[in-house]
Amino acid sequence: MNQSLYKRRLPHQLIAFASNRGKQIFKEALDEGNMESYFELSQQFLTQDRPEDCGLSTLVMVLNTLGIDPGKTWHYPWRWYSEDLLHCGQRDPDGIELNEFVQLALCNKTWAMGFYPAIQKEKEMKINIKSSCNLHPENVHFRFASLDTFRSAIVSASRRSGFVIAVNSSRKALEQTGEGHYSPLGGYHSGTDMCLLLDVARFKYPAYWLPVPLMYEALERKDPASGNSRGFILLSRSKKHFPETCTVSMDITSLKHLPRPVTEDLLVRPTQDFLALIVHYFFTFYEDLTQDVIEKIENQLKEVEEPVLNPQLLNLIKEMNPSFSQSTKLVSLGFSRNEFEQPLNGFLKKLRRDLGLSIS
Repeated sequence: MNQSLYKRRLPHQLIAFASNRGKQIFKEALDEGNMESYFELSQQFLTQDRPEDCGLSTLVMVLNTLGIDPGKTWHYPWRWYSEDLLHCGQRDPDGIELNEFVQLALCNKTWAMGFYPAIQKEKEMKINIKSSCNLHPENVHFRFASLDTFRSAIVSASRRSGFVIAVNSSRKALEQTGEGHYSPLGGYHSGTDMCLLLDVARFKYPAYWLPVPLMYEALERKDPASGNSRGFILLSRSKKHFPETCTVSMDITSLKHLPRPVTEDLLVRPTQDFLALIVHYFFTFYEDLTQDVIEKIENQLKEVEEPVLNPQLLNLIKEMNPSFSQSTKLVSLGFSRNEFEQPLNGFLKKLRRDLGLSIS
């Protein structure tokens, strides 16, 4: 008879959330303003339904956190997401790949963007559109992110509600048993450069803090099923389905910490607060635009001089905008007092508003 199991010991480099050290890190991260996403996520923290369901369970947790109505009855009379009620969702004994997770998220009324580590070569990618929701390949967005961009994405998601980051990582890289695993991230601690992973396999490991570089290393490992590296996903409610309300809170922490007055000096000496705001700006940028509008903006920007930017900021902008060649100019013009024709002017106003810029 096979022996049953009850939990696993957490590896030494991971800090249990409920430990004395974990609690202290939480208190400090809370004071930093880096736990805003935790409270809504923690209310939906669940244990995955089956050992192979980490991807589906993570998405269910995110969907309920974002307050998305599945339009299906869970247990009469209540509508609520569970693994069995995902639109287009099918259980697979091997779990789901990153590109499938993004497709499934899009089918369930979110706006989602997937990121592979920078080590992944695009020409080696194997991406298949498997959804039954008639998704067009152009609507399934993937990027390639460095460690710095990953960190900025964590900070951006940790500082507001309605904006969530989930990871598809290698357990082996964390010295855990098993192979690939999905879970949401619920916060960030700047003093130790650690993120909080809310492990949906709660029968196996508790929630824990781990260093961001180690988390990124776990994203770089290849998924044997796809041959691609693993990665992370940014998600919010889709404006297509929720156009009438603002469902993502402002990043008050980053805005509060920006130097006053906000000046172009941030372009050459960007703070982590500024980088976090840029991540969210470009995350929403593509949901607002059709391809023809992007082309119009690119044409408007062609005559603008290329700005001088800090290398980290430059890399972040390019990684968020791999197919938008003029994106660096868009950020620099946010500090300009020049007026432009639409549609460019509208997006510059949005950038200034997001950064708390006052341009008269």
